[in-house]
Amino acid sequence: MAVLLGALAIYLVWNFPWLTGYWRPVIVDIDVNPGVVAVVSDVHLGANLGPVHRIGAVLRGLGVDYLVVLGDLFDDEYRVVNGSELYRLLRWAASSLALNPGTTVVYTISLSSHDPQLPVDKPVRVDVDGVTFIVVPGIARLRMGGCTVYVSHGDYASRNGAIAFAINLLACAIGQCGVVERLMRWVLGVGDDEWVAIGHTHLPYIDPRLKVANPGSWFNQIPMKPPMNVMVMRCEGPSLKVDIVKAEG
Repeated sequence: MAVLLGALAIYLVWNFPWLTGYWRPVIVDIDVNPGVVAVVSDVHLGANLGPVHRIGAVLRGLGVDYLVVLGDLFDDEYRVVNGSELYRLLRWAASSLALNPGTTVVYTISLSSHDPQLPVDKPVRVDVDGVTFIVVPGIARLRMGGCTVYVSHGDYASRNGAIAFAINLLACAIGQCGVVERLMRWVLGVGDDEWVAIGHTHLPYIDPRLKVANPGSWFNQIPMKPPMNVMVMRCEGPSLKVDIVKAEG
């Protein structure tokens, strides 16, 4: 019993790094010139059976050329990669998502699973066929005019995505949706007027009062059907407006 309890304690410390602070994510400031950005998460290229090219179509329909990907863009690519490997993966992503040249992508990688890992603890810029990727190993603090949004995969709140999913699913069943999003806001200690947007749970959620958001997953794997949302964030003066656009066929 003591061994089991010890193993559980070790796992809890690993899964919830904010409990002890053994791992603290880097926060990178990024100034965003357009007042509107599109946001997706958990695309899981390589295991996804869904029409992810619709992401690019939605951006074109909205007239938006700035995309934020909240981690798990890839599936089972969790390893440190060199420059040529990263370029190959991002070229695959740009093509799969049907992104137009001139698009800027802020890609906040998961540091716990799935996404390729950078050999340096700072953002890397990669230009791929006219698409500019800013790969962030941690959290990006987007400065959108008078609005501030902390964007990340969300694995600092819970490294295991299945646990994050279960927490939100069970909490929502008793009327307390968005627990992981609210937890992420709390552990980061963001300001009252600042927003937090994460992925990771695969469950869409927006709460303008608490200023937390999650676009949900694009991971289409039988028998689960994902929401396939594109979240749109607009800065209007000091206020951020967050909406969901369904990616129709």
